Amino acid sequence: MDKDRLLDAHRAVNRLLGKLALGMERDSLNHEVIKLSERLFGKRQASILRLHPDTNTLHLEFAPHLPDFYNQAIEGVAIGPQIGSCGAAAFLKQTVVVSDIDHHVNWAPFLELTQQAQLRACWSVPIIASDGYVLGTFAVYSNTPSEPHPYELEVLEMLAALYAVALEKYRLEEQLHFHASRDPLTHCFNRRALLTEVDRKINGKCGRNAVVGCFLLILMSLSTSMIVLFMRLVTKSWC
Repeated sequence: MDKDRLLDAHRAVNRLLGKLALGMERDSLNHEVIKLSERLFGKRQASILRLHPDTNTLHLEFAPHLPDFYNQAIEGVAIGPQIGSCGAAAFLKQTVVVSDIDHHVNWAPFLELTQQAQLRACWSVPIIASDGYVLGTFAVYSNTPSEPHPYELEVLEMLAALYAVALEKYRLEEQLHFHASRDPLTHCFNRRALLTEVDRKINGKCGRNAVVGCFLLILMSLSTSMIVLFMRLVTKSWC
C-alpha cells in the first residue's frame, strides 16, 4: 500500500512539473500543491511558509485550511533551533518532526495557540534552493498526535523539492523580465518598456504620442542627473 501511495505521489509531482514547465502561475501552483498534499496525507492541513532572507522570519505563502487566527499569530515568527517545527526546520535546514505538540519543548511558547487551533502534530521540511539557501518551509499538521511513516516523509521532501524548483523558476523569470525592461545603468524603464507602460496606463484615453511628447518636453529641460532621477520616479510609481 505504501509503495502504491508513493508511486501515486511521484506521478502527481511529475504532472505538476509538466504544468510548471508550461507556465503555471504561482497562485495556481500553491493551490495544486496544497490540494495534492492533503489528498496524499488524508485528514491533515498543509502549510507553505516563505523565509524573508533579510529578517530570517517566516511569512504565510498559503495555508487555506489552517485557522485564520493561527496563520495571523505566527506571521513573521523568527526562525530558531527550538521554534516550533517550521522555525526549527528553516534554521537547521533539515526535516523536523513533532509527533505530539503538547509535549514538545519547541512548541511550549505556542501551546495556548495550538490548543485553540486543535493542532497536535506538525511535520516540517525546509524548502532549499540549489544554492543551499532556505526559501521557506512545507509542513503538514494533524489534529491528533502522529508519527510519519517513511513514505510520508519522502512525499513531504518531494513536495518541498518541487516547490523549491518552482520558486527558483519564478525568481529567474522575474530577473529576466527586469533586465529586459530596464536600462542596465540606471535601472529605469527602457524605451520599449516605457511605451508599453504608457499604453497600459492611459488605456486608450489619449494618444501615446501625446504622452511621450510630454515626457520629451520635460526631459529636454533637465540635466542628465535630473533625467535619471525623473525616470526613476516614473519607474517606481508604475511598478
